[in-house]
Formats: sequence, structure tokens, C-alpha cells
Amino acid sequence: MPALVVAVLIVLVVVVKVGVAQSITNDSNTNTPLRFYCGSNDAMSPTSFSRNLHSSFSQLRSQLSKAGVYYARAQNLENGDAVYALAQCRNYLSAARCLDCFDVSVSVVETCGSANGATVYLDNCFLRFENYDQFYDDPEGSLDASIAPLGICGNESTSQSITTFNQAVEDLLSDIRVATPRSSDFYTASKRQVGDSNTTLYAIGQCVENVSQVICKDCLSTSYNSLYNCLPAAEGRAINVGCFMRYSEFPFFQDNQTINLIPLLDEVRSNIFGIIIGVSSSVALLLIIIALSLWYRRWKKFKAFREGSIFKLYINSYKTYYI
Repeated sequence: MPALVVAVLIVLVVVVKVGVAQSITNDSNTNTPLRFYCGSNDAMSPTSFSRNLHSSFSQLRSQLSKAGVYYARAQNLENGDAVYALAQCRNYLSAARCLDCFDVSVSVVETCGSANGATVYLDNCFLRFENYDQFYDDPEGSLDASIAPLGICGNESTSQSITTFNQAVEDLLSDIRVATPRSSDFYTASKRQVGDSNTTLYAIGQCVENVSQVICKDCLSTSYNSLYNCLPAAEGRAINVGCFMRYSEFPFFQDNQTINLIPLLDEVRSNIFGIIIGVSSSVALLLIIIALSLWYRRWKKFKAFREGSIFKLYINSYKTYYI
């Protein structure tokens, strides 16, 4: 085995411990693998599986080479050794940088040999292939139940006021968590100033494009909780099979690559406002009905009393006259 591959594997073994928060340095936005695992079973026919796999990789690369394409799927089912593959890049990347990350991903998963599945996550992209297609539409399905979310925290704390910094991170990630499932491509990127300081926070949220809005929302909520545990670290990543979330004091995308979250958040606020108005209107209508009902009862009693009094007066008058 080449020395470079051995070194990569050693790094991956150290970095990846499923479900445990890890620490990393903050000096780069490189194509370093953050999480990596191979399938537990070998392909039935390694030769045909390898052929299908590399054909799938070629199709993925061809799709990602087009400007504005950040998500790709491919499959090959020849000779019974099915391969289902997908890759996704962060939307702040150029096509060239996306392909660079994809190529690194391919070189990493190729170390799995004849395993019939593998997944690798990097800052800028991820790649996955399996011999089943459930993960295409439900990456958190039964076959992925054993893959726990992973929080990766930076090893340096913020130099800002911890209270102010923590609040800024919480607010920004909360907006990312809410807005991302409502965006057309399940991706948002935003930045925010930390209090009155010159420090700017950068954050992104991204779900696998083919999942449902509900799955995206639930996945990002889990990621939000993972990153909350990183505070007051200056940066953190949350890796899940269905989504990726990251924040940092250090810019990892350009200032002009942010997404306007206001329309996405206003949609939520409008829905909440509509619910409040609807509930308030219903309550008001109910109170009016109750008030009218009480008034009607009292009116009926008064009417009955009045009619009874008049009748008694008439009878008494009649008796007096008759006598």
C-alpha cells in the first residue's frame, strides 16, 4: 500500500469516531476528509462492481463539471452488482473547485477496495455509493440507523465576549436552520456581525437535494443541537447523512455569496402571524357566540317574566271586574 494512502487512512482513523464531537484546526477550507467509512460487505463480483462503480463516478463528474450544478446522481445495474451513487458540493464553489473536491473524495473511497458501499464527507463536498437506493430519497432510513450525527468543534475558543459570541452564533444558526428547508435547493449561506466588534460570523446549511422538506428540517435541527455544544469554539461543523451545517469566525465563502434569508424567514413569520390571526378570530367568534347565547337566554327569561306579569295583571283585572 502506498505511503500516502497509509497516511490518509491513519488520519481518518484518528478523526472519525461516530457520534463523538471532534476537534480540528481552523486554518483552512481544504479538501481534507472529515468523516469516512466503508461498507461492511464485499461486492458479489468485484470486477463487475468496480466497472459499475467507476462508470458511476464518471457520470457524476460529468454532471458536476457543468456550472451551477452542485448535486449529481448516477447508477449502474449491470451483471447484478448494482451501484447507486451521489455527490454534492457546497454552492459557494466554482465548478473547478467542486471537481477538485470530488476527485479527492473518489481517491478516498477507492481505499475501501471491493466494499459495496462507502461515504466520505469533506468541508466542500461529500460522496456516497451503495448497492441499494433507499438513501436516494431517505438518507435517514432504516439502513442508515446506525450512522450517528457527528459534531466537529474547532480547537480554539472565540476571542470575543463569550456571551455575545454565543448569542450571535445561536441566532445565525437558528435562522439557517429555519430558512434552509424553505429554499429551493435546500442551501443557505449567511454572515452576521458579532455584537459591536469587527468579527463576522459565517455559516451555511445544506441538505441533500432529493430529501423531503420534513427530513431536511429535522436533520438541521439535529445539526443545530450538535453545534450548540461546540460553543464557544470559534468554528464548528455538524455532519449528518442528510445534511451539513457549519459556522466559523473565519470566512470560507465570499461576502457576495450569501443568500438573503429575509424572504424565507418572513414566510415563517407570516405563517405564524396567520395562525395567530386565525386563532384570535376563532376565539373572538366563540366569545361573540357565547355572549349572544347568554343574552338570548336572559332575553327569553325576561320575555317570559314580562308576559307572565302581564297575564297575571289581566287575570286580576278580570276578576275585579267580574266581581
